[in-house]
Amino acid sequence: MFDRARSRRAGELKRRGVMAGIAGLAVAAVAKLAAQPASAANGQPLVLGADNQSTAATTWEIDLSSGTVPGFSVTNSFGTALMASTMGGTGLAGVSIAGIGVLASGGGVGGIGLSAGGAFAGVSATGGMTGVSGSGQVGVSGGGGSMGVLGESGSFGVAGLSQNGQGVNGQSQTFIGVVGTSQGRQPGVYGSSASGAGVFGTTGDTASGLAAYFVGPTIVEGDFTVLGGAKSAAVTFPDGSVRRFYSVESPESYFEDFGAGRLVGGRTTIAVAEDFAVVVHSDDYQVFLTAEGDSNGLYVAGKTPLGFEVHEQHGGTSNISFAYRVVARRKDIAARRMDHVHKPQRPGPVEKVTPPTLTTPSPTPG
Repeated sequence: MFDRARSRRAGELKRRGVMAGIAGLAVAAVAKLAAQPASAANGQPLVLGADNQSTAATTWEIDLSSGTVPGFSVTNSFGTALMASTMGGTGLAGVSIAGIGVLASGGGVGGIGLSAGGAFAGVSATGGMTGVSGSGQVGVSGGGGSMGVLGESGSFGVAGLSQNGQGVNGQSQTFIGVVGTSQGRQPGVYGSSASGAGVFGTTGDTASGLAAYFVGPTIVEGDFTVLGGAKSAAVTFPDGSVRRFYSVESPESYFEDFGAGRLVGGRTTIAVAEDFAVVVHSDDYQVFLTAEGDSNGLYVAGKTPLGFEVHEQHGGTSNISFAYRVVARRKDIAARRMDHVHKPQRPGPVEKVTPPTLTTPSPTPG
């Protein structure tokens, strides 16, 4: 009896140990699954923290009554919140019928390499540093019915930087390639160069095209040189036609002044205008006289920086009017006589950039 009872107790203890062991294995298995989630494949639930595998498209349709609530939100306190990559297709595409396709924000880079299409904003990004940043053969490319790329900022709306190519390239088939406007007193377009031309304009149609066209007062600060052409003024005639008047050229830089006088008893004194004398070398100037009546001829005598005398030749005492022209070298510049012109090097041909064609994904899966 004793042996039988002891045998029964031993069997119960053995069964209890087996059950405890099974329970322990179950707990360990659950803990292992919690620590290392299994990956999910096609048709299986999405497992967070695991490498989910899929060879078919996954569609997730959300219908929210409030447009301010995001349908899908990912937050990461330290790393990247959402990353999309592809070997040959579109990394991340956003489509919106009436809102924003993709909205990205961050303290660093708002959006990187985003390609999105939408009715209003293809890519909208805000951040402490860079709103949208792209790299590759074409860093950022945008296409739209109204604007391809719109940049707004309190400092630079759009900045183009290049190491050895074009900083900004604007092209149009039928309209203006680049337009710059300013609402204040700053230039609409500003160009500068370390050693070349700040702004260069050319035209392929030399017969009727224009390299540059200015409407309104124009100021040139520095030397103005015309290569292979003539300086002229277009004057409108009474019949409505516009005629060209060419400028008179001189091997040195001169200013001219004109006036009229009258002989009294065959002589008179003419004062050089003060406003003219302060801008020319008045110690060395020339005077050309034209008599406006019968006389023995006129000549200049007693020429000083303040003025000159006009006498009738051969001691004549005529009382006639005359006109004079005073020519003197400019004082503000040192213009050498027939100075050699070094023709600047023209920039090379402009490379026409053809951006890639962006395909807009369908709003609904096909």
